[in-house]
Amino acid sequence: VSFCYAGNLVAIEMSAAGKPHYIDEENCLQCGICFLICPQINSLDEDIIGVALDGIGYGDDGNIWGGEFFISNLSEYKRYTYFEYIPTPGGDKAAEEPWRMAISYLYKVYKDKFEDLNIPFLINLDKNKVKLIKHAITNKINCPLTSSVGRFFDSISALLELCCYSDYEAEAPMKLEAVIENNVKDHYNVLIKD
Repeated sequence: VSFCYAGNLVAIEMSAAGKPHYIDEENCLQCGICFLICPQINSLDEDIIGVALDGIGYGDDGNIWGGEFFISNLSEYKRYTYFEYIPTPGGDKAAEEPWRMAISYLYKVYKDKFEDLNIPFLINLDKNKVKLIKHAITNKINCPLTSSVGRFFDSISALLELCCYSDYEAEAPMKLEAVIENNVKDHYNVLIKD
């Protein structure tokens, strides 16, 4: 019996002990819903909200997920909303070279004018590499779309010049986390619309 309803990806199944376990972890949405609704762990008689804020996971729409909000119950799930899709220049290479995602976000916000920004990140990057990535994004060459929060944090780390090239998995967001000031009380107002 498959316990994963995400587009019949069959990423998780019930073990002999009656608890969910991975069949194909890479295809799992990593939302944790299966563990919440598993009758061997919890009983569920209403819808729950699941939030997946992750690096990557293959979504049932053919894009790379990682910033999803789900509503689910024992028989179905609905992807209620998600972080806006953005191109991932070079696909998996973007996780190894977070500067690629930074260029993608800058291009999304500023279009061609991003190259005129006077910020150290852009000043210190190889201009030819920037042009290649811009060309790939504008022509949709090896730029799968993603809603990944992990890739978003990669881009912030690169923009701050904390980590433009990763030597190990999750290096960029770890370096970003390391510079967070714990005493900050400032916040951003967020409007959530129906």
